[in-house]
Amino acid sequence: MDSLLNTLEQKLYDIYQISPKIVSRRGLKNFGGITLRTLFGTATFNDLHSLHEALGELKSRDSDIAHSLSS
Repeated sequence: MDSLLNTLEQKLYDIYQISPKIVSRRGLKNFGGITLRTLFGTATFNDLHSLHEALGELKSRDSDIAHSLSS
């Protein structure tokens, strides 16, 4: 069980490390980002923010599960 938990923690950490960092953009850059997203399917600031929130939630759940298993 500990081996599985360690493997899952490592995979989550790896995903978090390779995910794009959030960079705030304003004005014409936002419009350009939205245009690129529409034309080519690239990620916008809001997309990245949602991704990081989901990863943070997964990390929190992982921590809760690890704590529950260790008790």
